[in-house]
Amino acid sequence: MNGLNITIQRDDLIAALRPAASVAGKGSAVPILAHVRLEAADGRLAISATDGDLSIAEAVPLTEGSAVGWGVTTVDAARLSAVVSSLPSGEPDVRLTEAAGQRLRVRAGRSDFSLSATDGADFPPGLDVGDDVRAFSVMSADLGRAIGETLFSVCDDVNRLGLSGLYLEPVEGGTALRFVSTDGSRLSWSDCPISGAMGVGVDDGLISIGGRVLKRGRLVSRAFVAQLRRLISDGQDWRVTIGDRAISARSGGMALTGRLIDGDFPDYRMVLPTQPCAAEATVESAALVGALKRAALMATDRNSSIRCTFGEGEAVIEAQDVKAGNVREVLPCSLMGAPISTGFNATYLLDVLGAVKGREVTIAFRKPLDPVEVRASGRADCMFIVMPMRLD
Repeated sequence: MNGLNITIQRDDLIAALRPAASVAGKGSAVPILAHVRLEAADGRLAISATDGDLSIAEAVPLTEGSAVGWGVTTVDAARLSAVVSSLPSGEPDVRLTEAAGQRLRVRAGRSDFSLSATDGADFPPGLDVGDDVRAFSVMSADLGRAIGETLFSVCDDVNRLGLSGLYLEPVEGGTALRFVSTDGSRLSWSDCPISGAMGVGVDDGLISIGGRVLKRGRLVSRAFVAQLRRLISDGQDWRVTIGDRAISARSGGMALTGRLIDGDFPDYRMVLPTQPCAAEATVESAALVGALKRAALMATDRNSSIRCTFGEGEAVIEAQDVKAGNVREVLPCSLMGAPISTGFNATYLLDVLGAVKGREVTIAFRKPLDPVEVRASGRADCMFIVMPMRLD
């Protein structure tokens, strides 16, 4: 170590260490990946962590007027985060100093910790986004909404590589970025307004840059998107950079970078309904969610099977179990077209309704076992597809 000796605000340090500790590679075969790297320079403490596929970095200002000794060290991320969080809240400043024998001393008030540390020279560098770089800006509210409306339907089967992340592609002439996900039983897409240079202006899934044919969109890991969602707060602007190897999102002094998935996302447009609707039912979102949750209590089979019947004036939600009993829920509904009845996995439908942002939802049917389209009433910037079930 090189003489780390700084004073920093406790709350600032806690806020930076918590996301770093969540990214650090706990349980990795490479021990240093479980560490957080600390580097003091230019009046700031740079804090970084990585698990090899995801990395995070943030620069936190040092306490004004504090004595500074420049240095670089690494220490167990989870341990340091827990230690700093445990320090007395009445002590605003934390002192970090190098101690003899590769130790990091952490002090606040009468609390005095000595933690095992290692030289920062062996810590791996952050991820590089690579070539074919495109960058754009996005508001936190738009970014959080688009993630919330699609992350739930990312496939959790690690063997289905092409479905294991969120697919991002430019739409609307490059003024919006579409987030798409599917696990084979439901599909979600949500458009997020952006400003920048993401647009490429073709719709066939491929683009040509400098004579090279490249994929139009990028497949982003669930881990990156989930971590980004945790970092989003109101009022932030995010600067997102996408290359051919990684994606990076930056806000203020924080940067999150994740390796892209090298898999082929299916052509989701092939799943979108093209035939005219046979029926279109509109119901209040909260009422439908409540009815489905109560019906699910009796849907005790492996697929949480329920029957939904939509007619003019009312919708009927039913579930039964041979041993436990049955339930029947009735709620108001407006219907365009012929009455229709079909089965659903209650969990899949509830997941979709939990993501839809709107007072009412419209459910469009073709044939009883055709994919069902769910939309938030009055919104054209998102769509959800759910596969119905055969109950007979």
